[in-house]
Amino acid sequence: MQLQPCEVEGRYAGFLTKMALGQTSGGCIQLRVSCELRAEHIEEKDEYLVLQGPPQEISGRLILTKRDGTINGYQYGVLKAALDWDGKDIADLQNKDFSKVKVAIWIAEDEYQGNVRLIVDFIAALDWTPGITPATGKEMDKIKSAWATAKHDDETQEEPNALPDDDENPFA
Repeated sequence: MQLQPCEVEGRYAGFLTKMALGQTSGGCIQLRVSCELRAEHIEEKDEYLVLQGPPQEISGRLILTKRDGTINGYQYGVLKAALDWDGKDIADLQNKDFSKVKVAIWIAEDEYQGNVRLIVDFIAALDWTPGITPATGKEMDKIKSAWATAKHDDETQEEPNALPDDDENPFA
């Protein structure tokens, strides 16, 4: 099946067909990806609509470390969740087969040296909600521990304010 190049920015559902690790000219670790897009996300309905015609393809790169050498925690966490990857061995991203894992893929314009093209901008789990990443694993353990030791003195809690009458209540 002949794949067509992606020509429209947006959010898609698809597969990562190839992944290769490398470094940017500034020394940041990057994951170069090729993707096969199968469906486009329709914002108004919050659902995916299968693309008409053959699947589309696109490539890009995800920067996994910052210039100071620290891990790009946000991209790292979202990528771990999207691929169900344990995050321990970075070589897994290149050596394991993730091509059957459905993911959400954001496509955006990129300008480099005066040339504008579409690239893979971001990858996440298919059901991921932008801006909201649930705590898991060690992070959840830290939160639970902090919550358990937090002061829970119901007597010092103030009564919540009552809602206004229905004609003044925006929730009525």
